[in-house]
Amino acid sequence: MNPLFALTRLDPLDDRLAMRASVLGFEVLRIPVFATEPGPDLPSLPRRVATLRDGTAIAWTSRRAAEPLAQAVAGMRRNGPFPVMYTLGEESLAPLHRAGCSPLTPGNGARAADLARFIAGRAVEDRIQRVLFLRGDRSLPDLPQGLEKAGIEVIPLEAAGRVIDCTSAPRSSRGVPRRPRSSWPADSETSFSPKER
Repeated sequence: MNPLFALTRLDPLDDRLAMRASVLGFEVLRIPVFATEPGPDLPSLPRRVATLRDGTAIAWTSRRAAEPLAQAVAGMRRNGPFPVMYTLGEESLAPLHRAGCSPLTPGNGARAADLARFIAGRAVEDRIQRVLFLRGDRSLPDLPQGLEKAGIEVIPLEAAGRVIDCTSAPRSSRGVPRRPRSSWPADSETSFSPKER
């Protein structure tokens, strides 16, 4: 029997990892543990992006926020350049690259506080007075606080909603019955990184 390799999300980004684990002899289980619901501000995103005032940039720190932004941008007919956009690195800018935009980034490995410093350092050059911050419901305060300390107004928009626990679903993606979380042993723990929220 092959050892198990569990991926706790259903995401195309994990396809290469799943394939590599399979080649190494693992039986790969793809079991969604968490999912993100759309944020309550998501319906207003296309209108907000289309009507940005001069001096307003857009910033985000996760791919979950970038995906609806890319859809909003792709559906726009613009009479000029796209607004200035900032994000953390390759994964969070990829959806916008596919939509034809070129977000600015401090580089891979950057964190939200680094992004705030990066934006503040470019604010005069990029003519930025305010930032539309696409966030999730559990976003860390580093980016908005860093921008506000630099005198840049932050307009939060909850585009990526709350992260929901999918472990109470009756079956895994392979059809394996799953016990509800309430029946897990008392010492079981589920955690996730808020890094990109």
